[in-house]
Amino acid sequence: MSIDLQNGLMDDAQMCYMPPLKTIEYSLAIIKEHGVSLIIVVFGIHPTKPSITNDLVQSDQIPYVKEYPCKPWAKSFYILDPTIINSHIHEQPLKPLVAIERFLHKQKRTLLGMDSKERADETIQLLYSITKQIFESDVTLEKRAADILLDVCEQTQKQFYKIKEALEIEDPEELRKRAREYAEDGYLYLETYKAKYQRTNSPDPSNLLSAREYNEDLLPASSLPKANSPDFAFVENFKNNQERMN
Repeated sequence: MSIDLQNGLMDDAQMCYMPPLKTIEYSLAIIKEHGVSLIIVVFGIHPTKPSITNDLVQSDQIPYVKEYPCKPWAKSFYILDPTIINSHIHEQPLKPLVAIERFLHKQKRTLLGMDSKERADETIQLLYSITKQIFESDVTLEKRAADILLDVCEQTQKQFYKIKEALEIEDPEELRKRAREYAEDGYLYLETYKAKYQRTNSPDPSNLLSAREYNEDLLPASSLPKANSPDFAFVENFKNNQERMN
């Protein structure tokens, strides 16, 4: 049985016992039901509070853990935290329990966030592989949203560049025409994208309309082929009414 504690092992007035009462109750229930005493491993995200460390003893069998008195409700109660494992984090390879504690303590979203030696550790790699499998759908949606936002930024950047180029046109009338055209194209593109997202009424990135569903170089739209999207048709009709086609 393993426990992951976020805020250090408890010693608050309301919860002065350590470990949590539910852990003791569960352990006693296992003994009653199966006649087996548990070995409990606690991974602390933060260093153990001083009021608790006074009760810990160094494990004789496992040098990178400390033990908490647990008789008669458990066979062993092992504790790992950033301070306890500190002298063992440079060993190669990492001991599996040390690697798990390190993984939970660092809380890096990707393997690249770990130190180079830790990235090469097989246990750390396995943990990230398991995490990726568990959260693969969430990561896919997040990446989808990021890709879509990057597309919007890229297309908007292109349009600003076209406006900048138009300012080099010497003919004042042509300059105004092109600058107005590019600005309106950009406005309509963002307005269409905004309307598409608002209609979904959901943060689900899979419902968003990616810029790649248009054309790699969206603007000016007059140079694009006709699209089947109703939103795109609206843009084209607006432009036709304004007589802005080249």
